[in-house]
Amino acid sequence: MMRHSANLRRSQKKRVLPFSQRATLSPEEFAAQFGKQKIWAYRQIYAGRVKAITGFGNMMIPRTEVERILNCSAVFEEQMPKFR
Repeated sequence: MMRHSANLRRSQKKRVLPFSQRATLSPEEFAAQFGKQKIWAYRQIYAGRVKAITGFGNMMIPRTEVERILNCSAVFEEQMPKFR
């Protein structure tokens, strides 16, 4: 009996996919992709700049949002303000 319960607990452990194979990220993981704090991710979500999946437990951000943001990158061409 003891052996059966140990096997049951082992099979119930949460299986975690490698980070590169996951379809979604937590807000904290999303922010880490950009070297930011998790509050930054929440601000992006609440401002409507990042799409999030809700209603299925914890908030999840599709990995495609990281790719979308990186694809929006452009060369910074603004000049520094001149101080007098």
